[in-house]
Amino acid sequence: MALLDGSCGGGLTSHSQLGAETGSCEVACDHYEHCKESRDAAREEACLSECRNIFSEDGQVDGDALRELEELSCHQLLSFIEGRGSRPPGSPEN
Repeated sequence: MALLDGSCGGGLTSHSQLGAETGSCEVACDHYEHCKESRDAAREEACLSECRNIFSEDGQVDGDALRELEELSCHQLLSFIEGRGSRPPGSPEN
């Protein structure tokens, strides 16, 4: 099942940023930081923490779901992670 319908490429797989294994929180969060166009260590740590909490069950990360995130364009990824309020990981929900 796709996370978002109509994904149009432009994701991490098109610019191979890391030597890390795809389908991991590290790669998904690196893609997110790339899309934000600026590195922020606190935001990246929050992304990793939230990713591990949301995309794992019984200690196993859902690599298939994370690979789908990695394939999203930056616009799609930011919309998926931040929602309408543009809330980055680690920020309080309003």
